[in-house]
Amino acid sequence: MRIRGVKARHGRPNGLAALFLAFCATGAVFLPGSAAHAALQPGDAAAPLKLSDLRGELRSLDFTTSAPALLVFAKPGDRHTSDVLHAVDDLFQKHPSFKKSLSRWVVLSRLELDRKGAPAEELGASGWPVLLDKTDSAYRAYRIVATPTVVLVGRGGRVEAVNPGYDLGMEGYLRTQIARVTSQSLAPEARKSSKARMYLQMGRRMAARGLWEQALKHYQQAAEEEPLAPEAELELARIHIEMRQLDRAEEILKKWKADPRYEQPAALLMSRVNVLKGPPAKPQPPRVTR
Repeated sequence: MRIRGVKARHGRPNGLAALFLAFCATGAVFLPGSAAHAALQPGDAAAPLKLSDLRGELRSLDFTTSAPALLVFAKPGDRHTSDVLHAVDDLFQKHPSFKKSLSRWVVLSRLELDRKGAPAEELGASGWPVLLDKTDSAYRAYRIVATPTVVLVGRGGRVEAVNPGYDLGMEGYLRTQIARVTSQSLAPEARKSSKARMYLQMGRRMAARGLWEQALKHYQQAAEEEPLAPEAELELARIHIEMRQLDRAEEILKKWKADPRYEQPAALLMSRVNVLKGPPAKPQPPRVTR
């Protein structure tokens, strides 16, 4: 379950409904006391930020006069935060113009910094500029109720989209919203049959709720209607990983690792497969009998 900016699937949630949906967002961890009011909504003003980076330098961000920005309120060392950052990195790789049109920042809260200092350095090493919210002023100003949360700020300093948690459809959603905010045209995607689209949509909803068996069934039904697109096949591989069907996931990932366009996301998922499989067994020396 998720909250989406501009147009939500079931209408725009408000008040307690928005807060409840944010608590239930896939991959989202509730932060107690981080939001005194209803969750952030598209159209809200984006508060200016004055935070230190990992080198201790003070960075001032005034979104009313700057280019569009993507803010990821994150939890270091968390798998879902890693998934969100990888999804955005993959999006920028596919659309290099996005990276030139907006800035991107990771904002870490005081709560997470107190718990885990080292992973913050790892985020910085991965190429994401990191801001340290040592007093939780940014988390309060943006009414963050869960991590990770992605906030897209447009020209004029207005919030354009909010996406708490991680789900398999977020890359496509952010692709559309960033293109709109940066006034870029996107190549039309191939039209799928109505049944295939329906099954994929249901599969993504089930996966977002962690209902992996139902998600797998819907993806298989979509594949019966027509071949899955590479992105959908990578999503299917992730479902196999969650269900610990590692050999099936590996078959899909080996195919797409050989394609330069999908090498990076396939390699990231393959790394999870390798971790779950563990190191290969060491060959045992032959037994000597006397």
